[in-house]
Amino acid sequence: MVEVPKISPDVRVIIRATLTALANQEPSKSEFARKVNTTPSNVGHWLAGDTVPSLDKLVEISQIYELPLAAFTGTGPEGSSLALLPDEVELLEAYRTLPAKLKKAVGEILKELADA
Repeated sequence: MVEVPKISPDVRVIIRATLTALANQEPSKSEFARKVNTTPSNVGHWLAGDTVPSLDKLVEISQIYELPLAAFTGTGPEGSSLALLPDEVELLEAYRTLPAKLKKAVGEILKELADA
């Protein structure tokens, strides 16, 4: 029997933040559940952080929303780590709920501050 590695708490937080951002793009959690072919109950557990979707489901969701699977794993190009600190996760979650126009403005401000 193959032992399945446990998902680290950091990755669980990233999965939850990404799913929350995607769910917030839809008119309702029920609509998000329909779109990703699952039940509203499953979505509720994912968004509460009680459970995480299977790898197959994460692949399916990444395809539906045209995201790289890395959006759920916290790794970037060439496996670089994108591990976030808890306060960074909180900021990312807030950022992901913003409308596109505000995201652009926040991005520009952050770039200006980084260059200062």
